[in-house]
Amino acid sequence: MNNNTNNNLLIANQWQLERKLGSGSFGDVYRALNTQTGEHVAIKLEANNTYSLQLAFEAKLYKLMNGIQ
Repeated sequence: MNNNTNNNLLIANQWQLERKLGSGSFGDVYRALNTQTGEHVAIKLEANNTYSLQLAFEAKLYKLMNGIQ
């Protein structure tokens, strides 16, 4: 995806991608809107063919940091 993300793209019928914030070795990070709560968040997307456990590791780490087991 490019920096001018289609604002109509919904992830899991909840997250509306707004714009690309950056990219790295394991994926691209986007600013997104939670269409149910109005909260803005950052979402990291990896390519489907990426063989990496990085995203799963990061999700677990963020849950631990927020006290969610």
